[in-house]
Amino acid sequence: MMMGLLLVVTVSIATPAFLLLAASQQQHWPLLRLFPLAQPPTGLRLAAWLLLCLSLASTILRDGISFGLVLWVMLLPVAASLVVGFLAIRAGKVRPHTNS
Repeated sequence: MMMGLLLVVTVSIATPAFLLLAASQQQHWPLLRLFPLAQPPTGLRLAAWLLLCLSLASTILRDGISFGLVLWVMLLPVAASLVVGFLAIRAGKVRPHTNS
């Protein structure tokens, strides 16, 4: 049970990290900005990399360095895909599915 929870924690930490990386880019900042600033704040990239390191630590804690690193690399595209889908919906390029 605890082992599966650490995988969820890893993706849950990596997803906001990728959101912060996207928000730190000039073309994505207008879609994600929460503050009325013209430019993205400077600390976003540092915070994103710290979160990615934390997600790596959770997989290493789960499976050790050898398999934990491989598992982390396999989970990163999952988190990145969630961010890409969120950005597409936020930009109005894709409409979310509704049951009607």
